Amino acid sequence: MPYIDIEAPAEPIWANLTRVSEIDQKDDTGWLTRSLGFPRPLRAELNYNGVGAYREAIFTNGLIFHETVLDEHVVVGGKFFDVLTGTYQLEKLNETTYRLHLYSFFKMNTTFNFYASWWAGQIMNDIQVNILKIIKQRAENTFFITDVFSLKRYTGNQLAVFTECDQLTTEEMQQIAREINFSETTFITSLKEDGAYRVRIFTPTSEVDFAGHPTLGTAYILRNYFELNATDNIVLNLNVGKIEVNYKQQVYWMTHRQPVFGSHCEHSEMADILNLSVSEINTNLPIQEVSTGLPFTIVPVNSLEALKKIKVEVDKLYKLSERGLTKGILAFCPDGYMENQDIASRVFVSHLGIPEDPATGSGTGCLAAYLLYHNFMSMPEIKITIGQGYEIGRPSELYIAAKADKNQYDIRIGGKVFEIAQGEWF
Repeated sequence: MPYIDIEAPAEPIWANLTRVSEIDQKDDTGWLTRSLGFPRPLRAELNYNGVGAYREAIFTNGLIFHETVLDEHVVVGGKFFDVLTGTYQLEKLNETTYRLHLYSFFKMNTTFNFYASWWAGQIMNDIQVNILKIIKQRAENTFFITDVFSLKRYTGNQLAVFTECDQLTTEEMQQIAREINFSETTFITSLKEDGAYRVRIFTPTSEVDFAGHPTLGTAYILRNYFELNATDNIVLNLNVGKIEVNYKQQVYWMTHRQPVFGSHCEHSEMADILNLSVSEINTNLPIQEVSTGLPFTIVPVNSLEALKKIKVEVDKLYKLSERGLTKGILAFCPDGYMENQDIASRVFVSHLGIPEDPATGSGTGCLAAYLLYHNFMSMPEIKITIGQGYEIGRPSELYIAAKADKNQYDIRIGGKVFEIAQGEWF
C-alpha cells in the first residue's frame, strides 16, 4: 500500500487529510486515472471528530465516496484515522518528518475477478498516490497568499501567511515582511493553545498589534488547513489580545474591541494636509482619532470627487502628529464607488510603509464606531457596505454590522477571502 514522507508537524497533516479543500486541476498528477478519463478528486470534508463521523470525498462527474469513522478509539490527530473504506496511519520517523500510510480495501464480484481486480488495484493506487502527493504538498507549504476583502481574485488587500514560525526571531519576521512587501504579513507562531492561535502581524517596516485584513486572511488559512474539525469559529491571539473570527455565508467576520475616542483636529489644518479646500470637508462632523485596536484619524469629506482628489502631504501630517494625533488617516464620504456601496473610503498609513492601503479592516472598525458615536446614519444599528482601494487598482468591499447601546459597542467587520497561492519559503 502506498505511503509518503512529509516534513511537517502532525497537526497540519491531519487537518489537510480530514478536510481537503478544493483541488485545482493542475495539482492532479494521477496519470492513469487521467488517461482513462476517470473522475478526478475535488475536495473532502469530515463533519466532526469521533466515531460515526462522516467524510464525503467528492470527485468530478458526480462521483462521491462516503466514508464513516469506525473505531471508537480513533481520534483524528492521533496515530490512526480509520474509515469505512480504508485506514490512514501516521508514523513518526524523526522530529521533523512523518510517514503517512494509506490502506484501502475494495471487493470485486465479477466473472473476471482477477483481471478486474488488477485494473481496480492500479486505479486505486493511482488515486491514493495522487492524494498523498497533494497532502504532502499542502502540509509542507510554509506560506500562503490570499486576497482579503475581495470582490474576486486579484482584488482586495494582499496577505502572506507564514506557518510554523515558532523558531523565527522578530528580526527574521521583519525581514520576510519587507521581502514580501505587502501591506501586512502574518506569522503563526504556535498551534492552538487555550482555544486560540498565536499570530504576529508585520508591515514592511514594523510590527503592529492589530490589523483587520491580516486577521481575516489568517483565519481563512487556519480554518481550511489547520482545524481538525469543521468549524466556523476561529480565535486569533494577537498582540492586542484575542480576536474572534466567524465564517458565515462565504464572509469572514471579526469582532472588534471597544472603541476609544481620542483628540480632534481643525478642519482647515487637515484640508491643508490632504490638499483639499475646507469646503470639501464636512465641517458638521469632527475630525477625530478613534481606535478599536489600531488608531486612525477619521476625516469626513463631502463627495466622492473630493475623496478621489486627496493627496497627503506627509511632512505636514507628521508635524501634526507631534501634537499627539495618530499618523494613520481614514477619509470617507457618503457615496460608494458602486451602486451597492453606502460609503467610499481611502486609508493612508505611510508611517507603516504603506502610502495607501487597498482595504483596511482595523480602520473600518474605527469608522463604524465613529459613525455610531456621531449618529451619522441616524440609527443605533448599521449594516452597510464600504468601497475602498479603487484609486490604486485594488477594488475592495468591506461590510459593517455594528450597533451601540449607550457606551457599549458591538462592531463586526466582514469580507470575502480568496486564496491565490501556496509555497515553500527557503
